[in-house]
Amino acid sequence: MNGELPSLKVLIVASETIVRIGLANMLTDPDAIYSIEEAIDRTSLDAHLVEHDVDVVVVYLGQGLDLTALAAAQLVKSRRLHSRLILLATNQESTSVAASIVAGVDAYLPRDIERGALLATVQDIMHYGLVLGKDGAAVVRKHLAVIDAAETSALLLATLTEREYEVLAQLTQNRSNEDIAQTLSISSDTVRAHLKSIYRKLKIASRASLVDFSQHAGITQTPCDQGVVDGNI
Repeated sequence: MNGELPSLKVLIVASETIVRIGLANMLTDPDAIYSIEEAIDRTSLDAHLVEHDVDVVVVYLGQGLDLTALAAAQLVKSRRLHSRLILLATNQESTSVAASIVAGVDAYLPRDIERGALLATVQDIMHYGLVLGKDGAAVVRKHLAVIDAAETSALLLATLTEREYEVLAQLTQNRSNEDIAQTLSISSDTVRAHLKSIYRKLKIASRASLVDFSQHAGITQTPCDQGVVDGNI
């Protein structure tokens, strides 16, 4: 990894001791200083996320683990939004791959991934975001082939908080960050932080593309008008 990521806190989640040991050994890299912790189930994962900041969570979806792909994504992102999440699974075990990616999974990879590929994935998601293995990409393509654009947009928009939706609604009108900040009575820095989160959740890389997406999705109302409940649409 050439020292590009000098220090990362990694949490390994697997029900079997031998799997946790194996993953810890795979993630031991002389070019990077990793602080590796372990969790064995949903309860210990939740407790760790509540008490500790984590850069990367690696979840091995195997027999005995009381987590699905979607449940893992929802739990990790609800506790630590900016933590990166890697799922190691098979197609058979992960029937909700596309939904879990929408919910915030950063990498979906086969359980038998090689060490070099796993280390490269950790680096890639820290720098670039979403990474799909061959199996994950195939599942997502299959899923997206049978749902229309409106449903896809709805799934993505459902990941936004109420405030993020308000910022997006303002952006739909091609308003500047300063104008959005003034309208919502927040700082420009806060607007930029919300936009960064929106880009990540909607898998969009540019402001122009985000405006185009929001306009095609018909975002013209405030979250309250759309019926937002408990901070999410």
